[in-house]
This record gives sequence, structure tokens and C-alpha cells, in this order.
Amino acid sequence: VATRATRPRDTAFLASAAAVRRADPDVTVLTSEPLIVVKPRPRSSKRSIARAALKQASMHEAWDLLLGRIEPELGGHEGAFDILGVNWYPQNQWLVHGRKLELDDSRRESLADILARLHDRYGKPLLMTETGDEEPDCASWLHRVGREAAAAITAQVPLVGICLYPVMDYAGWENDRHCECGLIALGPGFEERRIRPHVRDALRLMAHRIASCAP
Repeated sequence: VATRATRPRDTAFLASAAAVRRADPDVTVLTSEPLIVVKPRPRSSKRSIARAALKQASMHEAWDLLLGRIEPELGGHEGAFDILGVNWYPQNQWLVHGRKLELDDSRRESLADILARLHDRYGKPLLMTETGDEEPDCASWLHRVGREAAAAITAQVPLVGICLYPVMDYAGWENDRHCECGLIALGPGFEERRIRPHVRDALRLMAHRIASCAP
């Protein structure tokens, strides 16, 4: 079931979406939630395997609540949103006790497969509302996402867009460090701006891949 922490946010979403639709019946409503993959450790106990499965299942809670598939008394319904938005980063796959799965780990799941399962479950178009990585891996991550997004579209998954996030460097939320990421690089004082050519080229290649396989 949905946790107590999700209920106020999700019921506010339902009320806000209804109000917006009363003002403009043609508006498109989307959600934004993280994709996650949680795996048990090798030779895990049954308890650890169950814990991993529970954490994995939590990915669906907000969507299921909004669609009225759990706790329908809160007002969820199948038309609550039109597009299912997902956030996807390198660190979104980890072992149940916390260690991130590295990009070359055979236990990692394909983004294309995850998107296909989501579409099978919810039957709605998908939008990648956030994706990106820090330097020096920003461009290589976008190449990976572009390949897997193209594979999903080729498999008839209705992926309608991808949003780079963050689009430029920022100060770390917890320690104000200079996080180097995105298309726009900032100088030491977060003032001078320049384009990262390798990220620009990665974005162009991603757009070309997706356009070439779109129906």
C-alpha cells in the first residue's frame, strides 16, 4: 500500500490536476517519479530477497494510488494523468543494502526492458522527465540512454521525449560542491558559461537515433 508520506502529495496531485482540467479540458497531465531497480545480494537470505522485492514494488506506489489501483477511497482513477514521467540516472540501480550497481554489472537491467514493462502495466505514453550524469561520464551516459531509448521505441514502446537534467553545472545540494554536468559548463564562480561540445554531440546523436526509429 502507499505510505503515509505519499498520501498528501498524491491527493494534492489529484485535486490540482482536476482543477487544471476544469480550466482547460485539453491540457495534458504528466507525472514524474524515479525508476529504480533493487536487487538482492548474491546468496541472500529469503528475508533479504523479500526486502529487495518490497523495495522494488515501491516504485509503483504513487502511480497505482493516482490511478485508483490502491486505496481507491482517496479518489484515484485511470484518467488521473495522461503521460507517465520517469527519472533515470546511473545510480538508480542498486543492491538492497545500498551499493550502487556499476554500469558494467551484469545484474543491471536494460532501460528498454523497464520501459516496456511499465507500458504493459499502465498502458500510457512515457516521457523521460530527467536523465543525465556528471563529468567525465555525461556524454557516455547519454549515448547509453539514446541506444536503449531507441530500442524501446523500436519495440513499440510509446516514448514521447527525453529531458536532459540538469542542463548545466550546479552547486551540490548537500555540500555546495561544483557539480559538472549537462550541456552548459560554468566557470569557477558559476558565472562564465560555455557549451560542452561532446555533450552537444551526444544529444544530437540521441535525437538522430530516436528520429530514425520513430514510427
